[in-house]
Amino acid sequence: EAMGEYIEAKLDLKNGAGPFNMEVFAGDTADNNAHLFFSAAMEVLKPYIANGQLVIPSGETSFDQATTQGWNPDNAQKRMERLLQGADAGVHLDVILSPNDGVAGGVRKALTAGGYTQMPLITGQDAEEQAIAAIKAGQQAMTTYKDPEILVAKSIRMIKAVVEGTQPDINNVTTYNNGVITVPAYLCTPLVVDAGNINVVK
Repeated sequence: EAMGEYIEAKLDLKNGAGPFNMEVFAGDTADNNAHLFFSAAMEVLKPYIANGQLVIPSGETSFDQATTQGWNPDNAQKRMERLLQGADAGVHLDVILSPNDGVAGGVRKALTAGGYTQMPLITGQDAEEQAIAAIKAGQQAMTTYKDPEILVAKSIRMIKAVVEGTQPDINNVTTYNNGVITVPAYLCTPLVVDAGNINVVK
């Protein structure tokens, strides 16, 4: 959702800006998180696709069409290369929805090989070292940072509660469905990192 909202804000979509050319990427089909990341971002962006502010030249907007098997950057690179040789040939892409930094890296390689010197707005996730360097170099717009200290501290408290037979902290009982059950969870808020606050990542 944060990735979709970032695109929405940076492209000024709420105020009717556009049209912008966009392609979308998703993670691995076997990873439930990949489905959550994609559906949440697309929920924000779909109205702008529907009204023509965001144009997807390939027409590939479903998870299955956008998937990156194994989260493998090489697979993302191959798909981007295929798009550049097909639907995106002769088209200037303004934005790429990428679900994580690895996929973003693969996309950047394909775009560079395809002649792009100025990268589109590319999203990411995980605050990987290569992504931080890319953001500093103006080659990736943003990444989402999930502070490991917060995640570890919350996990330890939840495990301790279960071991002691008490109720762990839960703040969400509707969102995280793994395909079998809706899992009670404690959702931590990720931090959007871009060139304006890059120094927050240690």
